[in-house]
Amino acid sequence: MNEQYIIQDSIDVWGNFLTEDVKKESEEQMKKFFPSIWNSLKGNFQILVPLTTTKLTKETAIMKKYIKGLEFEVRLNHSPSRNAYTYPSVKTTGGAQLMSIPIFGALMYTAAGLAYVGKSKLLQRARSMDGIVMFPRSDLRVLAFETKGLLTDLDETERVAVMLHEIGHWAKINPVIGRVAISLFDLPARIASEVIPALAPLGFAISICFNLVSRSAEKQADLFAKQMGYGNELASALDRILLRPRTDVSWFNSLGDWITKIIMTIQNIFDQVFPFLYSYPSAEKRKTYLTQEQLHLEMQAVNENIMNITMKLLLPICHKLDKKIAPNLKTMFPVK
Repeated sequence: MNEQYIIQDSIDVWGNFLTEDVKKESEEQMKKFFPSIWNSLKGNFQILVPLTTTKLTKETAIMKKYIKGLEFEVRLNHSPSRNAYTYPSVKTTGGAQLMSIPIFGALMYTAAGLAYVGKSKLLQRARSMDGIVMFPRSDLRVLAFETKGLLTDLDETERVAVMLHEIGHWAKINPVIGRVAISLFDLPARIASEVIPALAPLGFAISICFNLVSRSAEKQADLFAKQMGYGNELASALDRILLRPRTDVSWFNSLGDWITKIIMTIQNIFDQVFPFLYSYPSAEKRKTYLTQEQLHLEMQAVNENIMNITMKLLLPICHKLDKKIAPNLKTMFPVK
């Protein structure tokens, strides 16, 4: 049996043990024993426990309207932050739950990614026409999670662009696998450097490697969304998420937005000189390469308009000169 189906079946078989009844019971228990955590940190908790998320039927239909050929399910994470994330070819929240387990989940994540290296090439064959993204026939299921903040703050096409970015991670999967694999060595290296100070450079080197691979993963996912015709929409979404603090949220969340903006502003400066210090390209750098081609096309259109106007002005003048000069040509240049 093909490796990819063995891994997928294993995830789904184990995930099916975690039924809807178990999900509801676990949610009620969490509310009962940890009411404060549930109310204030529900979104962060749901990242660790995907079983407690709920399906977004309307949002799922919206994604299917713009993205064809993939089996979609979008679920709600109640976090007020603006974020989205996916799991590779997981069919159930039970499977997502297994992949959320620290260390074990990372190993499964890497294994599932390796199994779908071949399928990522299939995803790369997607084509876009009139804003509709068409994927070739695929049995890949996209189990996606959108936060409440993302759902309420971004418009429809911006959310589609963010989702295409997430799918782009699986279409351009090699750096994603590298990022997860390197992270498995990060913690042991940190512990070793604490015990043996001479190994501190090793931890720093692993950190730099992680950042470089992570930057590559993010850029390739960005460019996939751009290739599908959603570069401007993704740039707009990044601008909202990273550089525009909200005014219609609680002061605590608004403060978080301002802190994010300050951090991004500082990163925009240092990222030009020390890019290896950051695991993501700066917001300005991402917006630039997402919109660069469009800016070029817009400038080309402006130049063409200027040329057309110039031609319209010059043509009458040239015609008048032509009428005056033409009769004298035989005198000036007699034919022998």
